[in-house]
Amino acid sequence: MALCAGLGLASEARAQFANRSLGFQVGYLSLNGVAGGELDFAVPIGLTGSLYIENGFDLVAHVGIMVTHDTVTGSNVVALDGPAVGVRYLFMEESIRPFVGLDLSYLQLFGTANQQNTAYAGLGPNLGLELFLSDSISVSLKGRFNLYVSLNEVWTSFGANLGVSTYF
Repeated sequence: MALCAGLGLASEARAQFANRSLGFQVGYLSLNGVAGGELDFAVPIGLTGSLYIENGFDLVAHVGIMVTHDTVTGSNVVALDGPAVGVRYLFMEESIRPFVGLDLSYLQLFGTANQQNTAYAGLGPNLGLELFLSDSISVSLKGRFNLYVSLNEVWTSFGANLGVSTYF
């Protein structure tokens, strides 16, 4: 009798997702003429990870490379995209996860036409949506804005990333 009463009062079951992830991202980034107006866009490719803290908050990390387009020489330039660390807030924690986040990032350009190696630090808000295809696989779309600063230059970038992650 007590067992029947307990089952009748029990709440509905909710899916439990793992709290760590590793993933792969690719995207597009508008560089708005960085490096003296030389670079106009980039294709970032990288690895991402996340660790769920509590109450909807995740710690996130990213490292990757970017292939940028040099408008002066017409050639492609490689850049180091990251490491970046940040935090994101999940508005929902089930199979659909809209989020907003803030990242602190590093960007290293290698040998543009007018400048040699140049390093930037950046701060960037982002927002996105992660959709679980199963208990351990998700796809995500993230829009991002970055404000980068070096010793003599400040510039902004806008972009979007498409990612696939596995949770464990």
